Amino acid sequence: GGIPVSLPHDLQMNAFLVDRIKLLERRVKSPNIDIQKTNSNFIRRYLWEGAGAHPSWHGHFQSHFSSLRCYHSSEFYHGPIASPVPRASDSLSLTADGSNLSNFLWTIDQSPEGLDPLKSHLREALRNLERIWIREGGDYRWVSLKMKGHEHSLREVSEGTVQLLLLSALLFGSDRMSVLGIDEPELNLHPAWQRVVASWMMRANSAEQIFASTHSSDLLDAFTEGFRSGEVHLLVFNQEGEVKRVSPEQLDPLLVEGWELGDIYRVGDPAMGGWPW
Repeated sequence: GGIPVSLPHDLQMNAFLVDRIKLLERRVKSPNIDIQKTNSNFIRRYLWEGAGAHPSWHGHFQSHFSSLRCYHSSEFYHGPIASPVPRASDSLSLTADGSNLSNFLWTIDQSPEGLDPLKSHLREALRNLERIWIREGGDYRWVSLKMKGHEHSLREVSEGTVQLLLLSALLFGSDRMSVLGIDEPELNLHPAWQRVVASWMMRANSAEQIFASTHSSDLLDAFTEGFRSGEVHLLVFNQEGEVKRVSPEQLDPLLVEGWELGDIYRVGDPAMGGWPW
C-alpha cells in the first residue's frame, strides 16, 4: 500500500465511540494511531458493530458513513469517460469509474456558480483553459474543453488532463461528503500538476476529511508544510504491516535541514515505512 495522507477535521465523540476506537486500536495493534483525529473508512466496520446497542447513534453512523466516497484512480477509464453518455439528471455523485462525469458536471453546472469554480482551479494547472462545455446531442451528453481558442473533446486531450478534471470535480463539486478517499491521485499527472492537486486537497470544500494513498514522492513533497503545521496527518505502513502515525517531531531533524516528505520517502527512511522488502 501507499502512504496514506489524511487532511483531518475532528469529530465530536461520546464515550461509546471512544470505546469503539480503543477496540479498533487493539485490533490493528497500532497504539501510535491517533484515531480520534483519523476518521478513515477502514474503521467503519468496527464502529458499526456496536451501533445496534446504541440506537441513538445508529442514525448518526448511518448518516455520516452514507456520504463516504472512495475512488481508485486506476479504475478511471479514459474511453468511457470521454464518450457521450445518455443524458441523466440524477448524477449527484461521481461513479467509481468516472464514467458519468458528463452528467455529474451537468449537475454541478446547475448550481448558481456553475462550473466557474472548477475552471478557476483547473487553470492553476491548465493555463490555456478557457471554458468547460457540457455538450448535448439527441439523448446524449459529453464534455469538451476550450483551450487556445479551439474546442477539444476529452478523446483529444491527455489522460492527465482528464484526471485533473475528475479530481477538480471531486474536490470542488456539488457532492458533499463526510470522508473522501482517493487512491493514487497522482496517476498520469506531471510532477508540477501533482503539486497543484496537493494544494487542491488542502483547500477542498467537498469533504470534511480527505484520505489520499500515494506512492508519489512528488505529491508528498507538496504536503511538507501542511504536515509541519498539523494541517496534514501522515500515516505509514511499517515493515511489520502495522499502520503508524508519523509526527512532525519524528522527522524534524531532517525537515529543518530542508528535506521534504518526498525526499525522506525516496531514501527509504524507516520513519516513512522503509522499503517494501
